[in-house]
Amino acid sequence: MHQSRWGASCPAPHRRPTLGGPARARNERCRVAGIVAGVAAGAHPVELPEGLLDALEQLMFAAIGLTTIALEQAAPGDLTFQQWRALVVLGRAGDTRVSDVAARVGVSLPSASRLIARLMERGYVDSARDDHDRRETNVTLTRRGAQVRRAVISRRRQLMMSALGAEAGTLAPGLGRDLEKLAGAFDEYA
Repeated sequence: MHQSRWGASCPAPHRRPTLGGPARARNERCRVAGIVAGVAAGAHPVELPEGLLDALEQLMFAAIGLTTIALEQAAPGDLTFQQWRALVVLGRAGDTRVSDVAARVGVSLPSASRLIARLMERGYVDSARDDHDRRETNVTLTRRGAQVRRAVISRRRQLMMSALGAEAGTLAPGLGRDLEKLAGAFDEYA
C-alpha cells in the first residue's frame, strides 16, 4: 500500500510498462478515487488565489454547456455525453483498452463494453483483441469517429469565439500561457 498525494491508501502502483487489464483499471480507479476523496475532504496541494476556484468552476459549467450544444449541432441526437467522452479519450490516446476507456470515462467495465458496442454500431470505433493479452479488447476511432470528433470540437470552438466576442480584445496578453498551465494541471482528466 502507498499513500497518494491526496491521502488515499492504494495498492502500490505496478511499475512494469506492460501492466494491463484489471490491474491497470484498478490502479486508475484508485488514483481517481484518491483525488476525489482528497477534494471531498478539502485537501488542496497548494493555496489558490482568491476567486480562482469559483472562476474555474464557472468555466467548467460553461464547458459542459458548450459541449452539449456542440454535440447537438454537430451530431444531432447521435451521441450521449458519455459516448462523446469515450471519443475524446480515444482521440487523445489512440488504440486503447476497453478497461482503460472505462476508467477514463468513469463507468464500469460492462457499461464501457455496451458504450463501445453502441459506438461500433454507429461506425465511430473499431475493436480488436489485444495481441499481448487476449483477455483485453483494444478500441480505436474510425475515420468517421475522428470526423465527428473534429466536427464537435470545431463547433464548440465557434461557440467559444462567439461567446468571447468583444471581450477577447480586453484579455491580458499572458492569459493564454496561464490557461495552458491550468489545462496541463487538469490534463489527467481530459
